[in-house]
Amino acid sequence: KASIKEQLRILRMAAAQQAEVLVIECMAVLPEYQKTSEEEMLRADIGVITNVRLDHAEEMGETLDEIADALSHTIPERGTLFTADSMTLVMLESTMSGLAPFSVVVIEITGNSMKG
Repeated sequence: KASIKEQLRILRMAAAQQAEVLVIECMAVLPEYQKTSEEEMLRADIGVITNVRLDHAEEMGETLDEIADALSHTIPERGTLFTADSMTLVMLESTMSGLAPFSVVVIEITGNSMKG
């Protein structure tokens, strides 16, 4: 089962190999761990939130707004956030006001085409 401990192991391995770039999924599900993962472990330059949906509701919240709030803890400070859905951005906007400045790029995927 994926965990924040596994994420830490991967980060240490990447550092030992002097990796310049690492693409990794946030393994934390609980909002407080998501915040710790981003602010103290990953410190990402680029973040991706593909969507906000009723997934992991028992940990992240029972409504889409609560889940959007939980996911906002993974947004990189002064970085760039990518999302594939303008509705995801709408749900995240209310939680983003207290964050440090960052850029947002929305690339909508509809059918076989991308708009952005």
